[in-house]
Amino acid sequence: MKNITKIFFALITLSLVFVGCDKDNYTGDSKVNYTAPTATYTNDAASTTIDESAIDADDGLTVTFEATLSEAVQFDIYIDLTQTGGTMNGSDYELSRIYIPALATTGTGSITFFKTGDIEGDETLELTANTGSANVNGSDTFNFTLTGDYINDVMAFTFDWAGSYTYEPIDGAEITLDYCGIDFDFYILDSGFNFMPPWDAATSSCPESFELTGLADGTYYLVSDLYLNDFSGTGVGQDLPITVSYSQEYFDSGSFVFNAYNTDDSSGTYLMGQVDVANGYEYTITGL
Repeated sequence: MKNITKIFFALITLSLVFVGCDKDNYTGDSKVNYTAPTATYTNDAASTTIDESAIDADDGLTVTFEATLSEAVQFDIYIDLTQTGGTMNGSDYELSRIYIPALATTGTGSITFFKTGDIEGDETLELTANTGSANVNGSDTFNFTLTGDYINDVMAFTFDWAGSYTYEPIDGAEITLDYCGIDFDFYILDSGFNFMPPWDAATSSCPESFELTGLADGTYYLVSDLYLNDFSGTGVGQDLPITVSYSQEYFDSGSFVFNAYNTDDSSGTYLMGQVDVANGYEYTITGL
């Protein structure tokens, strides 16, 4: 009886082994055979030649690229846009990758062109959709030309003398002098010391400001004029420094302090700075 039982259990065990081996023959059916889809591309540029006058000074001009896959896949795809030729550099544009979400067949990326404000001449760009690391077949190349240089020749000036002084007369309460109650005007002179309207700041504001543009190459002078000072009779003799700030978009900014006035002055006109212009848009500012 014991031998029969042993034989019975041996047969059951052997049958399980055969069933297990037979089932293993189908494990190959679980393997995924991945075929990379093919991408095709379009862009929404009205023209491959872009005039810089059409580029917004703050936001730039953006061209959008769309990639379409031959079939959807189950993972996100990123396709790089890279410069593969041309004379533009990183200050002229900014790129974003083309992004195609999982299970989708289309996605977008972009290039944004910027104004640089200096003379560069016509520039070119060869841009390639690079699928090397994206598990996608199909690449494409796009060519752009930037023309019509935008030249920023605007130099903005601000003249600021804001401040105050508090004193107490012998026979009275405290008095505070608000320096913005003093009226200064500012002008530009040419190299022959002739006034050059309309470049002046004479509005009774504090601070005053104006912008220079369209000047011929040469040397010019900033002039300050004390137009009205109702505090001149107080006799407190406090300095009235004027801070001259200047800025040109896309270029350096700076400032200097002009010290020639005090609260006792009732008038006074001075050369306070020199402006040298070269190539129509390159400014050198020097305090005097």
